[in-house]
Amino acid sequence: MSDLQSRIEELWANRESLNPDDADANAAIPEAIALLEQSSSTAGAVPELPVDGVLMRLGHAYESAGRAPEARAAYQRIMDEFPLSLYAANAEREFEALLTEN
Repeated sequence: MSDLQSRIEELWANRESLNPDDADANAAIPEAIALLEQSSSTAGAVPELPVDGVLMRLGHAYESAGRAPEARAAYQRIMDEFPLSLYAANAEREFEALLTEN
């Protein structure tokens, strides 16, 4: 497992226990976004991390950071590039939810 994959998995595993008012939690979100953005590009892709799964996590990270337009773009990318993905239905649901919220 690569260092990148390990750090993404660590941040993802701890996401539920993070308090949004906690400075460490607020620092972890941008770090997670940066790592996921790196993993979602073909140049930075880690073979063990499927891009569609990375994009789904990236969408959630963007939502946590209050960055709805970027979250919608991540979900849209799943729908466009991976229409047969196991994440496609969830991406569409999250995308639609963001449209109705904003």
